[in-house]
Amino acid sequence: MGKVNVGFDIGSVSINTIICSSDGKLIEELPYCRHFGKTIELCADLLAQIEKRYGKENIERIAFTGTHGKAIAQATGCYFEIETTAQTKGLYALMPNAKTVISIGGHDSALLLLSQSKDSFILNDFKLNEACAAGTGSFIDQQAERIFSDDVTLNSIKSPQKRIESILQRFIDLGSQSDSPANVACRCTVFTKSDMIHLQNKGIPIKHIIAGLHQGVARNYRSTLISNRKLEEPVAFIGGYASNRLARKAFEDILGKKIVVPSHYTGVGAFGVILSAIQKDCKTAKITSESILKLKTSKAFSAPRTEPLEIKLKPFCECGEADSSLLKEASTITPVDVYMGFDIGSTTTKLVLITSDGKVIYKRYIPTEGQPVIAIKKALKNCIENIDIDRINVLAVGTTGSGREVAALFAGADDVVNEVTAHARGTTFFAPQIDTIFELGGQDAKYTSLKDGFVIDFKMNKVCAAGTGSFLEETANKLGINISGEYESLAMSAKAPYRLTERCTVYMESDLMSYLQIGGDIKDLLAGLSKLLFTIILIVSFKKVKLVITSAFKVDHL
Repeated sequence: MGKVNVGFDIGSVSINTIICSSDGKLIEELPYCRHFGKTIELCADLLAQIEKRYGKENIERIAFTGTHGKAIAQATGCYFEIETTAQTKGLYALMPNAKTVISIGGHDSALLLLSQSKDSFILNDFKLNEACAAGTGSFIDQQAERIFSDDVTLNSIKSPQKRIESILQRFIDLGSQSDSPANVACRCTVFTKSDMIHLQNKGIPIKHIIAGLHQGVARNYRSTLISNRKLEEPVAFIGGYASNRLARKAFEDILGKKIVVPSHYTGVGAFGVILSAIQKDCKTAKITSESILKLKTSKAFSAPRTEPLEIKLKPFCECGEADSSLLKEASTITPVDVYMGFDIGSTTTKLVLITSDGKVIYKRYIPTEGQPVIAIKKALKNCIENIDIDRINVLAVGTTGSGREVAALFAGADDVVNEVTAHARGTTFFAPQIDTIFELGGQDAKYTSLKDGFVIDFKMNKVCAAGTGSFLEETANKLGINISGEYESLAMSAKAPYRLTERCTVYMESDLMSYLQIGGDIKDLLAGLSKLLFTIILIVSFKKVKLVITSAFKVDHL
């Protein structure tokens, strides 16, 4: 048997492996394998399979590409090449007439514009996704898992690989039945989830929502990566997402171009990197599956940790506990004058009744569930059931939150104000000295600067809901943890919180699941997730805020 060369593309989600001869002829592509965070173990296992089939002595060289490939290449002395270069090299060998490349993997998406030279492509232009994984493979995985989260048959599948493949197959089959795709925004996985729930609540069939989701991904790719660039055919579609027939159809519909999926579309990068290593005659040390497995104990591959959480100051200020006994203390003849306030947020609805001097008589916090009017009705019903409404006289109604206009029409509001103004007024009522507010809502993150109780500056997230309440609650639910009390006690007891990705909910969830797969302590994961919150706020504010905040928050010299 002749010598063989092995190319590994170790991405955010999967490992793709190509085996070729010494002259670069492709011999075999191993099946697409998701690593679930166990990159070293799976890489070693795949190499062991190759050693058994071809013989250890016949492996001439090994090369790596991909997000997680660089660390292994450096540790083993193997050749490494960045993904875009490797993909360009590999695609030339598979589809030399390509002029445009749509590459979508687990966490990454890229646009490559090519032209041909004598024996390779010239990369004329390219664009990569940056801090957002909306529209990537993991993004679709998450939506599919949410849709079928209660399916007993799918959830009973033991193998994680087979389970997600079965879910995706069911998801794609259902979406393929649609003849009227719904309009689904695909800016961020958190916002997309809200859109999908809202459409479901309106009675839109799931098949139309799934089809609309794939079209939304194609539209998002067009607006964020293609922009005003001109695409020339043939258009090649590579990466794990190219296996999705709904995705291929959506791109053809949205771009108006014929989409070609070349052979070995998941292994393009792995093929390209080993071709480069062969052409450059890169010699590597004798690498075996055993030597790769030993990397698992190396400090270079240990998960990054942070200091434990600690509350040094008063965790909360006194801010208006409801006291309906005020109604009983009042005169039996004259009703108590109150003001009614609604905060209709993206995920929750709040109702409060206060007296003219700010005493809280009643408050209610319930899920909005994409239906603000119904949420308002539920809050009012609870109010009627819990206090004697004959004992109150509502002088005026105010609304705020993302659903403030709808709430104003329904409740007949006398005043409608934005959330930033409302936060400032409410906070300074209880703590007049406050000069900075950090607010994390269901889908919003805000930084507000105050002077003498008035707003002088603010920043907020726009198309990314990383680290907001909706994501925290969903993560807790997946782990079977009560967000109200259990989450806090577990996170505060963590000894060595994990340092998680700070950019995107897809990346955060991927980190969490990867650490769980390798036996990470849930306490350390929850604490790590909690530590992200303040980082997210600083990202939103676009600057390091140097301040001293008292009462509600206090942070020294950030």
